[in-house]
Amino acid sequence: MLELGPAEREHHEAVGAYAAAAGVDLLIAVGPRSAAMLDTFAGEAHGVADAAAAATLASELVGAGDVVLVKASRGVGLEVVTEALAAERGRAGEASADDEPSGRGGKPGASADARREPDEAGP
Repeated sequence: MLELGPAEREHHEAVGAYAAAAGVDLLIAVGPRSAAMLDTFAGEAHGVADAAAAATLASELVGAGDVVLVKASRGVGLEVVTEALAAERGRAGEASADDEPSGRGGKPGASADARREPDEAGP
């Protein structure tokens, strides 16, 4: 969403409000431009500086059975978030059958469905 121009703040605020209305449980805003989403989102929300911090935080917070949408401009580099969640899912799949999956706010090592949505402007 780097390409939004002068109305970028209003568009990010609209995304935060839409996420809240849609019942999203957790929002992670990456970088200073996306911080406006936090102003209009009423649920659990975190602002982080970059994609690496988002990957670390998402790996800590996302649990088994959670659905994750990762959306940004290609320039933000959020593919590291999907890669980290996919790696967590792989490690959780190697866990013993005695391990109970966690729900929202899961334990480290829990898995999630991480699907990378293609960026409209990217390749």
